[in-house]
Amino acid sequence: KSRGMGKTKKGPLPPVEAKPGLTQTEDILNSILPPREWTEDGQLWVQYVSSTPATRLDVITLQERLDQQLQQRQARETGICPVREELYAQCFDELIRQEREDMGGAAADGTLGTISGVVVPTCENMWGVLIFLRFFFVVGYAGVGQALIIVFISFLSAFFTTMSLAAMATNGPVEAGGAYYIISRALGHKLGGAVGCMYYLGLSLLAVLEVLGAVEVMLYVEPALEMGIGPEGAIRIWAIFLTSGISLMVWGGMKLVSQLGLFFAAVVGLTLASYYAGLAAAPLPGVSPSVTGLSAKTLNDNWGPGYSDGVTFSDVVSVFFPCFTGILSGANRAKALKEPEKSIPHGTLAAITISLIMYTSYMILWGAVADREYLKHGPGHGYAYGTRHLLAGGGGESLSVVTEIAWPMALPTQIGIIIASLSQALQCLISAPRVLNAIAADGTVPFLVCAAPLNAAGEPAFALFMTTGLCLCACMIGSLDMVAPLLSICFLTAYAALNFSTFVLGLTRAPSWRPTWKYFHWSLGLAGFLVCTSLAFIIRWYFSLVAVALLGALVAYIESRQVQVDWGSALGGIRLDLA
Repeated sequence: KSRGMGKTKKGPLPPVEAKPGLTQTEDILNSILPPREWTEDGQLWVQYVSSTPATRLDVITLQERLDQQLQQRQARETGICPVREELYAQCFDELIRQEREDMGGAAADGTLGTISGVVVPTCENMWGVLIFLRFFFVVGYAGVGQALIIVFISFLSAFFTTMSLAAMATNGPVEAGGAYYIISRALGHKLGGAVGCMYYLGLSLLAVLEVLGAVEVMLYVEPALEMGIGPEGAIRIWAIFLTSGISLMVWGGMKLVSQLGLFFAAVVGLTLASYYAGLAAAPLPGVSPSVTGLSAKTLNDNWGPGYSDGVTFSDVVSVFFPCFTGILSGANRAKALKEPEKSIPHGTLAAITISLIMYTSYMILWGAVADREYLKHGPGHGYAYGTRHLLAGGGGESLSVVTEIAWPMALPTQIGIIIASLSQALQCLISAPRVLNAIAADGTVPFLVCAAPLNAAGEPAFALFMTTGLCLCACMIGSLDMVAPLLSICFLTAYAALNFSTFVLGLTRAPSWRPTWKYFHWSLGLAGFLVCTSLAFIIRWYFSLVAVALLGALVAYIESRQVQVDWGSALGGIRLDLA
């Protein structure tokens, strides 16, 4: 866009006069995109490229001014019209200049490498509270054999999705919105906007899950925090309090959050190391006799499944799968990467492979260290919350497993779990508003356009406000085990759509589909779509049907509002081919 646009007598799109004292950034822009000069009414006019990126409002304003100038200068509607040609040429030049400027700005913003920009944040987003509070539950009920199958199937869904993501990332730039941008540009604005909403819901619910896990540990460490209202009410109150506090941290500025990133990563690493050390050193003095220490006999006894207490295979899958829901973190940070087309594929594959190895090792170690009843209920007995059997929280006995296994002391490990959980919730509350803002800025879902504005610092403040409100409502669920299947299905819906989009693009061989990622084939996208869809229906078939119905309702809503966008899609290409 141009700076200082003012009216002239003849009415061309308004230029600006030359201004002294240009900054270094403006000097660079002027050397890349030379100013336009012309003489009018005896005056020399110079039009510069602005260093401020254009907003959606700027584009709308440009369109309105174009219509106004066409009317004022009496441009002809038909035939050859020099006036219309001149004005259209000026608009086209401005759009080309803005596009080139955006591409240059994205390159200038990229400072992060593969490890710091993709591997670390992706691992941090995957390694959450479920590793510390639910892995022994998975082994206790499913047995080591089925636990390893669950880990591998979940890894396959993440692997296929990563391969699709790699193909997309090497096919062109991943703009603001990250994973949402990929899905919407492949599936079109109707289905893409609906799936983007599901992905946004998944991120928001993941923040709630991590907060609920932190609260469970808090109430176990200090029962007085129940404040006499019982564990159910205390979990909800503290979850609301912590979610509000994290939201204030995000609102306070990204600089502080970024500075805490390495600290959070260190805490997660030390807490994981404490578990490894404790499992290797078991049994520690004074622990339950059910803790046998690493034993081949115990591993053999725990190999098969042992479902009871109303817990089923679906329950076990639902509380494990969220451990693979952070794989799109690299795409969401694409603009901050030096080489996103290289960092996203290699970094994400490295992160999920490291996670696969770690999850597999934990399942085997838990299966070899204690008997089945101990893994299910802890040294004492679990307690019932509604119709669900909870394993931890508010003084639940199974958190004694953490106390007896953690090395060298339980309290530092418990504090580490709390910090690790809250750090992942913080990451989700950073990413979710940005995805919501990208959906709103695209205008694909009309009732969300209120989340499009940015504050003076360029942050999606109103989108953060809306996300916080959604999370506070979800905190009233009050159970980690009930939130887990909901967020799993939301993420699996997004993953399935991402895989389906690459399957369609690869199968139709669209002219715009030229990924440089040589390991991708359309069959991988199809396999990923089938695996993700199957997992969603295994976890909760009725929630999956609700998710499909919600997608259909959103698509119908977008269609009824006759939303128009200026970009095509792979599905649109198929329709043209069949026409």
